[in-house]
Amino acid sequence: MRITKLLSIAALVVASFAACVLVFEIALRLAGFDPLLRLSEGRERMLRPSPHPLVRYELVPGASGSAWGTRVAINDHGFRGPDVPPTPRPDYRVLVLGDSIAFGNFLGVRKTFSYQLQQLLDADPGDFQVLNFAVGGYDTLQEVAVVSARGLEYQPDLVIVTYCLNDIGVISTNLALLEQLELRRGNPLFRLRSLQFVMDRIDRFRLRDWVDHKNDLDVFRREYAEQIDRVDDDEEALLALMDGVSGQFPSPWYRSSARVGRLRFALGWLADLSEREGFSVLVTIIPRLEGDASSYPHTAAHRIVQHEARRAGFEVIDFTEPFMKAGMENLVLGPIDRVHPNGAGHRLIAATLAREVRARARRR
Repeated sequence: MRITKLLSIAALVVASFAACVLVFEIALRLAGFDPLLRLSEGRERMLRPSPHPLVRYELVPGASGSAWGTRVAINDHGFRGPDVPPTPRPDYRVLVLGDSIAFGNFLGVRKTFSYQLQQLLDADPGDFQVLNFAVGGYDTLQEVAVVSARGLEYQPDLVIVTYCLNDIGVISTNLALLEQLELRRGNPLFRLRSLQFVMDRIDRFRLRDWVDHKNDLDVFRREYAEQIDRVDDDEEALLALMDGVSGQFPSPWYRSSARVGRLRFALGWLADLSEREGFSVLVTIIPRLEGDASSYPHTAAHRIVQHEARRAGFEVIDFTEPFMKAGMENLVLGPIDRVHPNGAGHRLIAATLAREVRARARRR
């Protein structure tokens, strides 16, 4: 009798729990709660793991839809913009590298600086072509790996590296999210919004921990040991810059010789490709959209990037001064986004680059 009563209580508890879960599930669906869809944010449709180990992930050729705050269409050759085959070759071809800034997160393709640069150059005599090979979340090493793996077939005359200050660390969770999505897509349990609700809360901490783990200096050194060039103790000018960076993110990353050494490795690899394949390289530095001429906190970090770019033999355009003249507040996408310039910022970049490309084409 006692066992029967206990079983009845257990059954009642299970039934009550199941009923609560069912009600919760219905409520979540009626509310439009779909964290698995939000988690993908276009990644599931637009990105895939890359067969090239240093590229890590890449855009899906032919993919289209809403992603990263805008409408995105990836052409059949795997980059954003008009579908351009490697041949026939134009008079002058520009290949743009970068992360979400150059890709144009939150911007229609016509507002991106690569598109606007193409429009400005189309007004000139000569056959210019601008290709946007940028992908959100890429760092400089991934960008150079893209040139090596796919960009060389386009025989560029100029490669523009769009450098964002967080490129020296591991900031993108794209690959981790792709791996999670792949696991969950094949598991029917994840069709339950209630389970997604629980996992969404766990993911917020897990992904934050993943980024922190990847940027732990010991982990960083170990994982990228083969892609870190030495920074010698007698490089006094560089070391002084590294010691003088501010404490405001992401400047503290520039105190690390391992991080600077990985940037050095990437730029050195690009220099080797440049010499072998006969293209030139221009490094452009996009500032954080904060501060003014007297309070901008990342000047030392900019100088470190300039030092490394010039060490590799590249010319540099730092957009800090023109952005400050235009007013940083006039170039932000929103009050909490201090990374991505808006359409006006992209116009400014395009206008500056158009003058540079024209001058280089004339000198060729």
